[in-house]
Amino acid sequence: MCLAGAAPDYGRTLPSSTSDSEYRVKALFLYKMAHWIEWPKSNLPESAKEIVIGVVGKDPFGKELDLIEKLKPIKKRKVTTRRFESVGQVKDCQIIFLSDSIGEADRTTLIESARKKGIVTVSERKGFCAQGGMFSLIIVKNKLTFTANPSAAKKADIKVSSQLLKLAHRIVKEGE
Repeated sequence: MCLAGAAPDYGRTLPSSTSDSEYRVKALFLYKMAHWIEWPKSNLPESAKEIVIGVVGKDPFGKELDLIEKLKPIKKRKVTTRRFESVGQVKDCQIIFLSDSIGEADRTTLIESARKKGIVTVSERKGFCAQGGMFSLIIVKNKLTFTANPSAAKKADIKVSSQLLKLAHRIVKEGE
């Protein structure tokens, strides 16, 4: 499986001992997308030493997400990962992956909270971008791609590079 319209390799590839699993590719996508995102200074001040990628709910990545911590820094910041058991625990991160174990009410709450805090929201749930999420990871013809909602990012004062948006399988607006 490969990333459709693959991004340049900003780091090195994940260690070869790792299987080429779906979640390995998704973890690498989260890492690479961070290169094309500009967060508001309220969420990522110049003094920040790390970019945090979090998962809320049941973690589908396992060890695969932790391996991105070994890749090159992004914008001179170390990449770290965190897990949150519940929506109420989410804080101090720049990208949050909402697992399918999150209920509808919690998902809506987290999308709104993340918007206010300038956090990029990612899921693999169908219709996520129409609900106000920013990126939904999807598999098309055995390749990982994504749906994007740039208007949701803009509302969160997050700038998404047009280069990243060109790679999207589909661009949606909330409510579509």
